[in-house]
Amino acid sequence: MKIPVTITLYTEKPRGVFDDPGTDTRTVFATVTDVGMNEYYQAMSLGLAPEIVFEIAVFSDYKGEKLLTYNGDKFRVIRATRRGMKERLVCGKVDVNG
Repeated sequence: MKIPVTITLYTEKPRGVFDDPGTDTRTVFATVTDVGMNEYYQAMSLGLAPEIVFEIAVFSDYKGEKLLTYNGDKFRVIRATRRGMKERLVCGKVDVNG
């Protein structure tokens, strides 16, 4: 059984020339799954490092965000795909030092 967790999605705000970029955040429920072997090797061949997959139960909760946090770690969305009513986010950890 998959246990629901919360993730925080970050949406970059449109900005003008002199505006602070800033971000908007939203928290949604998701479940955590492993990256499949095929998906892992396909991403690695493109120089990406998928580490975790989040499944958002209601696909309309996902609005194309590229960054999220989970358990205090930052992740970048590598790929998002819809499966039925779920949105599946394949993510790699963001290096906070670089």
